[in-house]
Amino acid sequence: MAVKELHQAFGTLNLWNREVEQIDQVLSAISEMTKIDPSTLEFEDKPKTWEEAKQSADAQCWEDGYHDELKSLKDMGVYKLVPQCEVLQGTKIRKGQPVFRIKCDEMGKAVRWKV
Repeated sequence: MAVKELHQAFGTLNLWNREVEQIDQVLSAISEMTKIDPSTLEFEDKPKTWEEAKQSADAQCWEDGYHDELKSLKDMGVYKLVPQCEVLQGTKIRKGQPVFRIKCDEMGKAVRWKV
C-alpha cells in the first residue's frame, strides 16, 4: 500500500478526528502488516516552496510562522545581516531554503506553522 493510498484511507475512515490512541493502533497495525514505518509518513499537505505556501489556504499562518522564526533567530543572535556590498571578496554567501512543518497538539489539531 503506497503512502498516497494510506492518506486516502485515513481521510475516508475520518481518522483525523479520532482519539490519539485509535490512530496509534492503526499505525501499529500498518507497520505490522506492511514494510512501511509509520514514523516516516507525512499526511499534511505542506508546501515545498514559498510560492506553494503563498497559494495555500494557510498562507497567513505560514507568513506568521516565518516572521516568528526570524524574530527568534534575531533575538538569540544567531546571525547578523550584512549588506552584500560589504561582504569580503571571495567569501561565499549562504542561501537558505525554507522547510515547512505543521506542529499539532495531542489531538492532532494544527497549532503552529513553522518555517
